[in-house]
This record gives sequence, C-alpha cells and structure tokens, in this order.
Amino acid sequence: MRNFKPIVLHTGRSVSKEERRRREEAENIYKLERLKLVPPEELSERAKIIFENIVNEAFWLDNLDVFFVAGFAHAYDRWLEVVEKMNNTDDVIITENSKGEAVAKQNPYRYALRSYANIMQEFSARLGLSAIDRLKLTAQVTEQKQKEENPFEEFMAEVE
Repeated sequence: MRNFKPIVLHTGRSVSKEERRRREEAENIYKLERLKLVPPEELSERAKIIFENIVNEAFWLDNLDVFFVAGFAHAYDRWLEVVEKMNNTDDVIITENSKGEAVAKQNPYRYALRSYANIMQEFSARLGLSAIDRLKLTAQVTEQKQKEENPFEEFMAEVE
C-alpha cells in the first residue's frame, strides 16, 4: 500500500493549485468533522483524554486514524500506570532462589515500560506525531513520487 501524505502537510511548489484543490476535495470525502472523532468506549478515562488531546493537536488526522490514535492513547495510559508503580519500587529486586540464596534481578516493570514504549513508538510513527515521523512520511512520499515520475523512463518509452 502506498503511503500518502495529506495535502495540508505539503509545502513549497511541488503541487499545482489545481492538483492541491483536487486532492483537498478527495481527502475531504474521507474526513469527519473534528467533533466526530470520538475515543472508543473501551478506553479508560485518562486514555480518552489523551485521545482527545492528540485529535485536537494533530489536525491532519481523519476517521481512518481512530484505531491508531486509540492504540497510542491506550499504550500511553498503561505506560503511565507502570511508571507510577515503578516509582514506588527499586530498579533491582532481591529474591530468593530455590536454595534460599539471595538473587538480584531486574524489576519486571522495566520490561513493561519498554514494551509500552515500543508500542507508542510504532503508533506514533504511523500517525506522524513527532517531527521526525512527519519527515519520514514526507521522504516516503517523495521517494514514491520519484519512482512514478522518472523523466528518463518517460523519454525512453517515447523513443521506443
């Protein structure tokens, strides 16, 4: 599936006025009003607030992004819960093995933190929530455009 950069994120003169108008009309067919982008009922109250904050800030999101925003909000909510629990414990936990000896091991909350951070990073990249993610989306669209509009290939096709 081809990655698509919303027309509102285009800068410069790479797109003509007519192309911009046509793309805006096509994008508006799939978009909902901002008020209709509501968080799923399954999210916790804090995750719903996170969802609404993302929707309010990321103006390029539309109804097709609800799943990704909900996934990010849920992972962030759970990450915050784990951080709160981890603040009350040590990074290293001392337990006893079967022989009764003291054994130091890493706090299991650290694994959960890492897991939720990876999930957030994945959803963030799909949504373009950070500046670097938006740059990556732009680069992918530019690469695709260059593949589609190779003037040398067009020239060779005309020669044949």
